[in-house]
Amino acid sequence: MIGSGIVALPWTFGQSGFLLGLIICIIGLIISYRTCILMIRAAGNDPEYFDTLYKYWGKWAYYLGFISTLLIMVAAVCAYFVILSQMLYFLMLALIEWIGKKEMVPITSADFSHFSLSYMALIVFAVEFTITLKKDLTIFIKLMSFGSIFIISLILFIIGFGFYAIANTHFEIVGPSEPNTYVGDTR
Repeated sequence: MIGSGIVALPWTFGQSGFLLGLIICIIGLIISYRTCILMIRAAGNDPEYFDTLYKYWGKWAYYLGFISTLLIMVAAVCAYFVILSQMLYFLMLALIEWIGKKEMVPITSADFSHFSLSYMALIVFAVEFTITLKKDLTIFIKLMSFGSIFIISLILFIIGFGFYAIANTHFEIVGPSEPNTYVGDTR
């Protein structure tokens, strides 16, 4: 299962650098793998994780595990909502600039006097709320079956755009610069 943290990986790699980001990912992989092995051993033949909590620590752990799972789900939904609103806002700005041929300034503060991130959040909320009112959601299951096709298309687009950028980027090799000299420097 992929969590909402997956969308923060590019930013994390950008802040930490490739080598440190790779080391952190490998350490996270080892810790996650070890945790999964320990949980599988502790669970034995229990059908659910909550049953394992009940078996080892009693009723309070059962309820605590249930409540923490619900809080994690709510946090993930909030993170997805914020990320979706932000991505769609900048996509809409790009479309407005492209179609309308006018410069759009991103407004990320809570400003309702112009088209801003606040409006996009309200639009996303209204669309998601309207979608969830539908009783039969099988159409969305059918649409989600095309997810792998979209992921493959996205990966091919990123690879193609990367090759395009490499082919059209001109690098200039700059030699070492002279040491700074200041007025009045008597060295």
